[in-house]
Amino acid sequence: MLKQLELLGLALCMFVVGGLIFILAISAEIAWLGLLFGSVLPGVLMLIFAPPLLLLPFGFISYFGWQSFRAAFFFLDQFYHYRRMMAGVQEPITLQEKLNAHFREGRKPPTQDRNS
Repeated sequence: MLKQLELLGLALCMFVVGGLIFILAISAEIAWLGLLFGSVLPGVLMLIFAPPLLLLPFGFISYFGWQSFRAAFFFLDQFYHYRRMMAGVQEPITLQEKLNAHFREGRKPPTQDRNS
C-alpha cells in the first residue's frame, strides 16, 4: 500500500511541477517579447533576421515541463503495473506481450476477421 501511495504521490508532484514549469515558460516568453518590442529596434531586427528566436524562452523552458509530464506518466504506469502485480493478474496487457505469448506457445498470431 505504501508503494502505491508513493508512486501516486510522485506522479502528482511531477504533474504539479510540470504545470509550474509551463507557467514559468509562458511568463518568460511574455517578458522576452516585452523586452524585444519595448525597445523597437531589437524587436524589428529579430523579426527580420531571426524569427525563430522570438519563441526561444518558451521552447527552451517548456522542454523541461514536457519531461516532467513524461516522468509523471511513467510513475502512473508503474503504479498501474504494481497494482496488477499485487492483484495477481497474469494475463498479458500489451499487444506485444500477447504476440509473445502466442509465439511462445507455438500458435499463429491472432488475426482480426474483417467480415465480423
